[in-house]
Amino acid sequence: MSRYFVQDTPLSELEREMMQAPNFTPRRSGRAPHCRPSAADVDCRNCLEYRRRSCRSLTCPYLAERLEAGAVTLGELIAETVRPWKHLPLKQRAVGLTCRQAGFPFEGQLHIMRMEEMTKGEERSVSSRWLAAVYLLSARAALWQKAVSAVQPGQIDFAGIRLRESSIQEYVLYRAAKGICAGTLGATSEELSDPELVDDPTLLLILCAAVIGDIHFSLPHLADIIPLDTITVEDANALALCLQEMEQEELLTFCAALEAEQPEVFSKALAIAMDIDDYEIVPEDAEEYGRQVLRRIGADDEIIDTIDGFMDFAGLGEVFMEEDCLWQTSFGPVRRLSRPFPQQEMGEESGMQML
Repeated sequence: MSRYFVQDTPLSELEREMMQAPNFTPRRSGRAPHCRPSAADVDCRNCLEYRRRSCRSLTCPYLAERLEAGAVTLGELIAETVRPWKHLPLKQRAVGLTCRQAGFPFEGQLHIMRMEEMTKGEERSVSSRWLAAVYLLSARAALWQKAVSAVQPGQIDFAGIRLRESSIQEYVLYRAAKGICAGTLGATSEELSDPELVDDPTLLLILCAAVIGDIHFSLPHLADIIPLDTITVEDANALALCLQEMEQEELLTFCAALEAEQPEVFSKALAIAMDIDDYEIVPEDAEEYGRQVLRRIGADDEIIDTIDGFMDFAGLGEVFMEEDCLWQTSFGPVRRLSRPFPQQEMGEESGMQML
């Protein structure tokens, strides 16, 4: 049925006028104004993912809007960047380091002047990764003296940089700058988590450069955790299709399930990917897990809020953690929904810990 009752009749124009908002003259042309959101508009407490004074989402789904409103601190931004990281010691060190940082770090006024000189008039014509690499190379005066001749707008000749008599921290910054241009950090997670090899000021610079260059390291190389024995073309294509259809959180769940199940052949890894809904990453906190158990059996947030203060959520969570046989992985505790992980099949042989 048409939205107009008297369409194609002499009364159609009158009906169209009657359907318009009263006392409103529509604009014939022009552009809709863009209203910049305020900090109050993007308050995390207004988000549907915010429950019990914490966010339930793995990554902030509205980070871009919060950045536009100026409601994100450097610590929060880096925390969002490192939240999906696999290497727990590096993740913990990064979060602890950035929590103490008030503003965006520069190695003194000279560092700012070097950045301004290199980016003058180039803001719109260079990539964010080039900008991040220049940020690292210009941090230390000795390193910048060796690198400045190799830096051109939009490109850096790393082969032309001679690092003779450079300190360890300068070499780390050089490797990180070179890696960021290629989409990596230029160092392993073990190296970056070692405070004797990479000191706090250097790691903070690298973390900020990763944010500038939009570098994400949420997942390991799957080839390192998927067994490639007895692989077939059909299975490889099927796994590639499964991974392509997975969201970010499902990919992390897949990695956690692989770490827990320890499949010995490629076909078992494919079976895990095809049955990814049988696994879930759960909270490490016993109190939050207790609330999740109540949601699982049908309690909504209103009921949970009502009984808050009258119930031992942590005790409930501890009981069900043991009953559900959660498996601790580097991606967080993982639970198998169809049946608990049998301890006699995993455990001492795999070198992992059952919660």
